[in-house]
Amino acid sequence: MTDRWHLLKNLSDAFVSILDRFTTTVRTLTRQLNVSTAVSKISETIRAHPEEAQAVVRSASGERRDILFKEALALKAAGHSIQAIATTIGVERKTVRRWFQRGHAPPWKRTVPPRSILVPYAAHLEKRWSEGCRNSRQLWRELLEQGFAGQYGTVWKWVVTRQGCSAKPVSSAHVAPPRGRRLARLLLAEDPLSAGQEGLLVPALLEAEPHLAVTLCWLRKMQTLLCKRGDTCTGGDLKALLEEGKTTLLSRLIPALERDAAAIEASLVTPWTTSPVEGQISRLKMIKRTMFGRAGFELLRARVLQPA
Repeated sequence: MTDRWHLLKNLSDAFVSILDRFTTTVRTLTRQLNVSTAVSKISETIRAHPEEAQAVVRSASGERRDILFKEALALKAAGHSIQAIATTIGVERKTVRRWFQRGHAPPWKRTVPPRSILVPYAAHLEKRWSEGCRNSRQLWRELLEQGFAGQYGTVWKWVVTRQGCSAKPVSSAHVAPPRGRRLARLLLAEDPLSAGQEGLLVPALLEAEPHLAVTLCWLRKMQTLLCKRGDTCTGGDLKALLEEGKTTLLSRLIPALERDAAAIEASLVTPWTTSPVEGQISRLKMIKRTMFGRAGFELLRARVLQPA
């Protein structure tokens, strides 16, 4: 019977070892994310001037679509099919066909957010904010005296948003590219985007390295299988996963797993566990370490059997 904890650890170590192959890609993508500081500026513009922000976003998106449309026209003139063009420029096949039918890349229609009911009181709020007032309920009472008809939650949201704008942005120039186990944790996380700027690296890396994306998907399936208990696991699931793993970057690990397939399957479908054995091994190591590794077999035997 195989110890599933050690099997999961071995899979994780093997996954960490292959991530060194993508150091150059990770470094390049991290540098690109560090350079793109315009995102924070656009966010501040959206909060303060939503109409101007919409114009900026529309302009940038329109320029990008025009560039893609020109590339699509060049590929079409070279005799490529619509499917090949869509794959090359990274656009849906239906989108490319619609562009060709219209003769241009149509602009996106973006709606402007409605005008906030706090706009008439923006001058007072900014003045009180500059004076150091951060109490949203106090600001709300002052606005009520001036005829404000909104709820407290509206003012509270403005204070939270204002705090986010006034906070000093963290310089992204010093963000080092994640490597090794740090990168593995990001890739295996359920929600990598919660890690901030580092989390933005995950979708970009998986898009740039499709083989890594396939390997990551297979590894998650193996982790899900090994963490199951009872009758939900079958030998067929394990066999299918091992066959699928031969096409991943961890294919060198598959022969060893196939040799131990019976032991792995037993650990999945039987109620037994190797935890008591692991506990005794840990206890034996602890006894040896307390004697600085100089304990002979007879002394170890006496100390282990004495409590029993």
